[in-house]
Amino acid sequence: MTKLLVTGATGYIGGSILTTLLRDAHAAVAEYGVLVRNKAALDTFQSRGVKAHLFDGLDDLATIEDVASQYDIVVNTASASHPESAKALIRGLSRRSRPAGSNASIVHTSGTSILGDHAEGRRLDERIFSDVDDDLYAFEAGHPEPYSQRITDVAVVDTAAALGVRSYIVVPPTIYGKGSGWFATISQQIPHLTRLALRQGQAVCINEGLSAWNHIHIDDVADFYSFLLARILADDDASVGHGRREGYYFVQDGEHTWSDVSRAIGAQLHARGLIKTPEVRSESADWFARHLGFGTPQLIRLGFSSNARARDDRARALGWSPRRHDFEEHYQHEIATVAAEADFSSP
Repeated sequence: MTKLLVTGATGYIGGSILTTLLRDAHAAVAEYGVLVRNKAALDTFQSRGVKAHLFDGLDDLATIEDVASQYDIVVNTASASHPESAKALIRGLSRRSRPAGSNASIVHTSGTSILGDHAEGRRLDERIFSDVDDDLYAFEAGHPEPYSQRITDVAVVDTAAALGVRSYIVVPPTIYGKGSGWFATISQQIPHLTRLALRQGQAVCINEGLSAWNHIHIDDVADFYSFLLARILADDDASVGHGRREGYYFVQDGEHTWSDVSRAIGAQLHARGLIKTPEVRSESADWFARHLGFGTPQLIRLGFSSNARARDDRARALGWSPRRHDFEEHYQHEIATVAAEADFSSP
């Protein structure tokens, strides 16, 4: 029987993945575990039948490695940008004694900002990456711009290959919708843009907002992890690729431009009487870096104004497809959640 560790389980993505795995009750999993930083979270997980291990954060590499050595599979959602903790997880996986023929696996969570250009909202790039047709490991390893998420992906693939651990890199785009975890239940990009609009009294986008990203509902992201895990547990190596050339998996359900997002935020906030105008204001990437209140200037350029377009050919070929198709309708929930965070009175 398999023991599975989920990192980042108090977060939006990791929490939703864990509850989905528990819902789907994979019979081959004997034990689920999590890494947590505080006793309150530990008690929450333990009370729900999930073994919880305390650690001091992502730089607590000794504890991370030791805990991972007790498991067969790790689903890593703690950080897409912390290579050392990811490598510690893989070192731990490689230490566990297993029966002949069984395999250790890491499913690492990245994001499509790894594909991002520096269009800064000024143009739509026609290039659409494929996780089958494009060599994404070579793209990341040879990219001229240092970026923590690409560095982490390469470290995961290389370390896993060196230590005999199977690596799977899941690369979601903009994630939306209410999470199903027991702690964080709201996403990042659209809520941050909504908070900015509330502070500014108007929706804002970087330059013309012409660049495009894909999107997917959090339920579909979590369902894909469960789908992939079922095939890993079945040891279906003939169809489920892993490693440098076949271990990258995009997931998506359509795409948007950044101006689409800003217009929807402006319209919804104006309809609620929270801002005076539905019109969208354009600002530079440098202005966003000073005012967004989230992320580095590089992350803002790659994560809020780039082109990052992808086809999830590998997942679709395995028989997976998303079920939620409500990106255009989701803004009401997200904006209501953000507006409730503080007392945003009408202007």
